[in-house]
Amino acid sequence: MNKKPRKPGNRKPKKAKEQDINWDIFTREDLIEIAKRYIEITEDKLKIEKVEEE
Repeated sequence: MNKKPRKPGNRKPKKAKEQDINWDIFTREDLIEIAKRYIEITEDKLKIEKVEEE
């Protein structure tokens, strides 16, 4: 079985590594706002998924 050599650039690009976040730069109020926004986004996603299932 003769395989052709692979051309450069044919592979999937590597996933970017998640950068560590220095949470010390945020105040307590900032973190609360981030958490509220996260909850809003995830609730919206759940609502959309439920509507699509029905």
